[in-house]
Parts: sequence; C-alpha cells; structure tokens
Amino acid sequence: MRKLAKAVLIPAASLAALAYMGFPARVGLTASQAQVSMPGDLLLPTAAVQGDRAVVVSGTPEDVWPLALELQSLYGDLFDSELAVVYRQAPDLIVWEAVMPARDDDHDQDLFRATVAVALRPVSGGTMIHVRERYAVLDGVRGRFATSVVLATSAVVTSAKLHGFRRQVAVGQAKNPLKD
Repeated sequence: MRKLAKAVLIPAASLAALAYMGFPARVGLTASQAQVSMPGDLLLPTAAVQGDRAVVVSGTPEDVWPLALELQSLYGDLFDSELAVVYRQAPDLIVWEAVMPARDDDHDQDLFRATVAVALRPVSGGTMIHVRERYAVLDGVRGRFATSVVLATSAVVTSAKLHGFRRQVAVGQAKNPLKD
C-alpha cells in the first residue's frame, strides 16, 4: 500500500507544485511581472490563454536581438504555421501573429489564433528576454485541448531555448571580454 501511495502522491504533489508556481503559463517570471501589459496584447484582447516565459542574460539588448529573432522559427514549428511580423522595434521588441492558425484536418476548422511578443528589457546584470504568447480559442473543446498542449510544449521548449541563449551570450562574452 505504501508503494501505491508513493506512486500516486509524489507525481500528484509534483504537478500541484508546478501548477502553484504558474507552470505551464508562467516560467521565469513572478505573477506580477506576467500581468504587465505588453505590445501585441490587444491583437487578441479576448485571449483565453496566455503564457509568459523569461530569462535574464548577461548581454545588452543589442547582443541578444539576433537570438530573439530565432524564436520566430521555433514558434512557427510549434504552431505548424507561418508567423508574420506585426510590430518590430529593434533591438527591444518584436510581435508576431500566426498567419494560418493550427487546424484540425479532420474538421477543417481553425482551433486557435496566436500571437507571440518578445521584449528585451535592460535589468540589473543584463537583459531580460520576456516572451508572451496569447491564444484565442476558436473551436470549443478541441481548441482548448490544442492550446493546452501547445502551451505545455512551449513552456518546455521555449524555456530550454531561452536558457540556451543565456549560455550562448555568456560564451560569446568569454571569447571576447574586451568587446566594445
């Protein structure tokens, strides 16, 4: 009986802890940081789902900008669609919108619309890369399920990519410590 209790209680407690910390909706930010309005939020004002991910890297926004642009292909693959630039203010902000939202091929129905905003903000010790994704569910149960799957997948994949950026910037600075 103890083995069964451990087998059930440990995973349940782990999932509860993750949910309490905001996962998968919030990774690397406090709840108050995730509530701050960002450009692109009004593209989907009635978005039912929002995910925020962030990491602080030791570089400047100018150093990080080329890396931030790599997120376009990551989200394009995740949404299985093209992303169009809606707003761009280099090297601080870019907002993309999914051109062809994810579809349920069996029903030929758009499941959701999505936007992704990437803001680079100077903070003590470097630059915060803040990624916000917003989803408007278009097709009831299937749309909610699809956004849940994409949000959870994005939490893992995007967070890993952002932490990879942190390592890339640190290695780049180590190679050239006298960079202007």
